[in-house]
Amino acid sequence: MKVLVLSPYIYDEKLTEFTRNKTGFGMVIGDLLKYDSFYDDVSLLTRVIIRERKHNGYTIIRHSWFDIFSSLSLKYFLKGVESAFAFKQNVKNRLRYFYYYLDLGYLKKVIRKQKPDIVHIHGIGYVTKPYIEICQELMIPYVITLHGLNGLSENILSTKQDKEFEKRFLQQSEIDNIPITVISSGIKKRILLYYGLRQADNIIVVGNGTNIEKESDTGFDIRLKYNIPKDCKILLCVGNVSKNKNQKQVVDAFTKIKKHLSKKVMILFLGNDTSNQELQRYICNIGCQSNLLCCGFIDKKDLVSFWKVASLNIVASFSEGFGLSIIEGFVYGVPTVAFSDLDAVEDLYNESAMILVNERSDESLSVGIEKALQFNWNKEQIKLYSKNFSAEKMARKYHDLYLEVVENG
Repeated sequence: MKVLVLSPYIYDEKLTEFTRNKTGFGMVIGDLLKYDSFYDDVSLLTRVIIRERKHNGYTIIRHSWFDIFSSLSLKYFLKGVESAFAFKQNVKNRLRYFYYYLDLGYLKKVIRKQKPDIVHIHGIGYVTKPYIEICQELMIPYVITLHGLNGLSENILSTKQDKEFEKRFLQQSEIDNIPITVISSGIKKRILLYYGLRQADNIIVVGNGTNIEKESDTGFDIRLKYNIPKDCKILLCVGNVSKNKNQKQVVDAFTKIKKHLSKKVMILFLGNDTSNQELQRYICNIGCQSNLLCCGFIDKKDLVSFWKVASLNIVASFSEGFGLSIIEGFVYGVPTVAFSDLDAVEDLYNESAMILVNERSDESLSVGIEKALQFNWNKEQIKLYSKNFSAEKMARKYHDLYLEVVENG
């Protein structure tokens, strides 16, 4: 099966061109490409300028400015102009929308040359709208994966137009029976509830996966680097620092944990700080810098060293399509405290591996953390549970879906 994957970007620490956007979205797609190559002949085309190469079993298709301009089509140029001025927006977005269509001539050329059996598009928005249109124009089978639900979250940095397009497209996809996958049962339920779909039989849940084989760490001594005493429990909060990830509430919840527990706790915030250091300043202002630390972005290879010494993972996000850190922690026997309204709770929850917090208050979160700190977790049982979320199983589900879509025409 020849599969062409279209994504705005991916994240891969081994490829310089793919290290700009350090997101869970990019990491998941990178893993999917690697593991799907066990089953299919996989190629990737992104919006990123990059030379062609083989990597992790799949082919990265060359994407250069020469390719874009030499494949320029008047039809798509005019559609780009129309898209850029279709509604009121800032100059940056106008240029982005214009570029998406400027790039469409080259994508058409790639599809005709590659002759894929199916195209897999990641995301629904104006960045992927031209991808969808070219598949429809060439009448080639395609699948779209929705990694979150932008239209129903105030904390996702999407334009109003992206959100409106997502809603309209999902409603039309049910009528046209366009195959859509979502990464959690909660996302599908919200689509049905808020977008007025009836059954949405065209929407299939395919959860994210991770490498369940424990990787060797890089000898990165966490306790030595951050001066953490041996009797201090290490708690992780993984994800770029932002309003949506809600790290500030984790800080506030920490201040309410009973002193005999909190003095033996170190919470490490791992991820790029998009708040202009507001979180670190807040921690310092309330005098908690001895127990709370912003570590910045951590390479995937170094994350192993953190998971190996962690006692607990905390997920406090307002919106979390899946929660990749939850299953990454499971691999190393690390349990998670999370709010019960997260989209993937139904897919991930196991009482032997998670504690759920029902109310979104600082007090409730602090109680959940206290309970987790005092619970006698069976790490081996959690590690065994992690096998339900292997990247191989994720890739196999997508492979089976590709076959079904192509066979059904």
